[in-house]
Amino acid sequence: MTLPFPSPQFDDAVASVCHGTATEAEMRAGFGVESTVCHYGVDGGVFKPMPGRQKQDFVVSVGEMSPRKGFDFIVESLGRIPLGERPQLVLACNRVDPLERQYVESLAEARGVDLQVRTNLDAADLSALYNEARLCVYAPVMEPFGLVPLEAMSCGTPVVGVREGGVSESVVHECTGLLVERDPVQFAAAVRRLLSNPALAREYGENGREVVLNNWTWEQSAAAMEQHLAKCASVSRAAG
Repeated sequence: MTLPFPSPQFDDAVASVCHGTATEAEMRAGFGVESTVCHYGVDGGVFKPMPGRQKQDFVVSVGEMSPRKGFDFIVESLGRIPLGERPQLVLACNRVDPLERQYVESLAEARGVDLQVRTNLDAADLSALYNEARLCVYAPVMEPFGLVPLEAMSCGTPVVGVREGGVSESVVHECTGLLVERDPVQFAAAVRRLLSNPALAREYGENGREVVLNNWTWEQSAAAMEQHLAKCASVSRAAG
């Protein structure tokens, strides 16, 4: 096998592993290496529905405050929703680029989006936030995987996301949420659709919890990794 450029770590490898199909495709295209996908998992005991938490009139997005997380796109999209329907946007960011925060906050003010940035959240805080949000909105730029949609789904909260990268792998369109192209008009329409139909949002949220428990737990992740390592050991022994 000829690699596009020198890569001794792959020349000597018995096998490679990655966390999602988007990364697996990149590994194959960029390095000429076949990889086994072992997905990340979600702790369903931490990220879980909280019956005592009432839904509030906001949508949430989570991640570091940096350009690649696409918070400006979310602000642009929400700004296209009629004012009477427009929800507050809560950004949960434990790492913040001050210049990016200034930019996103200025953009929100210009677009008439009520923005709140929360920091220093632990897993329990984040779980509570997912439970209180009406939707999780997620639009990172070609995120290779991303746990945010799965955490939200595990809490029973539906997701509106961009149809690219790992987001299109974790969110099941028309089942656990809605996927659209990176277009603010389409994104705004998807948000409006779920906000205006609580029964559908609740159905997607319930589906999301079921999908996570059936497919995305840490126990399943560990089992897949153990199986992969056992296969690697077998290949290594056979090679002498």
